[in-house]
Amino acid sequence: AREGSVREEETFIDELDDQTYLDVDLDTPERRTYEKMAAAFAEDPRRVPSDELCGALLRRAMAIVPYIERIEKDRMSVPRLASNAYIPQHIASELEYAEGVIEHEIKEVQALADQLR
Repeated sequence: AREGSVREEETFIDELDDQTYLDVDLDTPERRTYEKMAAAFAEDPRRVPSDELCGALLRRAMAIVPYIERIEKDRMSVPRLASNAYIPQHIASELEYAEGVIEHEIKEVQALADQLR
């Protein structure tokens, strides 16, 4: 029975090698909607009320909340697991990359919100 569990464990680890940690896709419908509204607002501010543009920006920000939650949940454990070779190192690297992408998006949304004030 013990050999079977080791083989199952190795299979699970091998499967992790082929997995991505978190595929951060910021090309969300909320982002596209905001960009269309912002372009229309830039052409003629009367075409898009500023409160609607602010609402679209808020929805764009809310679309990344699941990524933020996942990163926050894994921030401490993933690097430790990778350093002890319990998970592939690329997963820790992908977490670090995802943090950077999300941080950039947050700063961009904050800057856009400041412009709308």
